[in-house]
Amino acid sequence: MAIWAIHGIVDQVNPERFTHRNLFDSARFQTFLEERTSKFVDLDQAIGGLGDALTIDDSTSAAADAAEYCHASGHAVTVFVNSRNIAQQQPYWFTFLNVLIDSCALDLIFLDDMSFPLNTFPDRQRFRKAAKRAALSLHSEGAREAFILQLARSVNIDSLPVPGHLSTISLDRLRRLKALGIRIENHGWTHGNVAAMSQQELIEDIQKGADWLRDAAAVLASHYAVPFGVAMPPDTLPIAVYGLWHLADERRPTGRLDTHLINRVTLSEDAFGGKTPAA
Repeated sequence: MAIWAIHGIVDQVNPERFTHRNLFDSARFQTFLEERTSKFVDLDQAIGGLGDALTIDDSTSAAADAAEYCHASGHAVTVFVNSRNIAQQQPYWFTFLNVLIDSCALDLIFLDDMSFPLNTFPDRQRFRKAAKRAALSLHSEGAREAFILQLARSVNIDSLPVPGHLSTISLDRLRRLKALGIRIENHGWTHGNVAAMSQQELIEDIQKGADWLRDAAAVLASHYAVPFGVAMPPDTLPIAVYGLWHLADERRPTGRLDTHLINRVTLSEDAFGGKTPAA
């Protein structure tokens, strides 16, 4: 059993564009699906040892497009969505950060009294890592969004237009995905920093996401993919709150780590070089 994780697809992917970060090229992804010798199976079947499953994280058009490609190719697929982004039609704060980095024409940007050059791709990666760390130290998604917008203004960027593939899907599209038979599961109300939440905050974030999915889209979520993939469930967190907890942590063994804990493996470019990924 292997449960693979991706974030979506984009046409003519450019690996040095931060707004293409963690995305696969649409045409290559479609070819990969069509040529894969065995179909991806439903998430529960994979956990039961009956094949491999594919999961897609986040509430973006890139994620929905990839899910529809899977459906059209006869593959089962699960999309883990953040309900707040759909309910409020709000882009992710890290999408704003990626747009900022791609848009900035200056050679230097300041963050927390430190200067970060932006001349090369590794320079921009270092700045992104520092900005992400600073954003995650803030307590709410709204504060993170405001922080990135303030960073943009500091380099004379007044707006951060989100490209279509990173736009948040509508509730209507979510319902259409479900109607196709694409499985929808819970990525939390927010894409927040779970490691910094109190247990009560975490319970509320997971439950609010599940409640919205139930009420708005008739989805009964039984799996939870933790944002950023590495935070473990607290020992005192009731299992009934999340069902099965999904990581995507390269530092840990892949597969079932405990009765209610799964570690997914990130689908890599190796899969597109003629290889079928193995567990």
